[in-house]
Amino acid sequence: MPKKQVIDQDDRRMEGATHAYAVPMMVTSLFGDLINKVEKQLPVVLRECDGDYVKNIQKIPQEPLTVITAVHETPDGRLVANVKD
Repeated sequence: MPKKQVIDQDDRRMEGATHAYAVPMMVTSLFGDLINKVEKQLPVVLRECDGDYVKNIQKIPQEPLTVITAVHETPDGRLVANVKD
């Protein structure tokens, strides 16, 4: 999460954080640099086209699938996922 994303809550400023509900609406602005970096590292793959194989450059969709896992910070600084069975 970029440091420019900030949550001000309960007299506490949390840099590099955003509310989970906002992530699906902000994927490109939050992770655009990371998406571009990963996309450049994707391998070229072959695909069939009219009986021949052609090189296909993989691209990450403009609206990629996002999976959100809420985390909380423990007093010793560890981030722990909030998950339930």
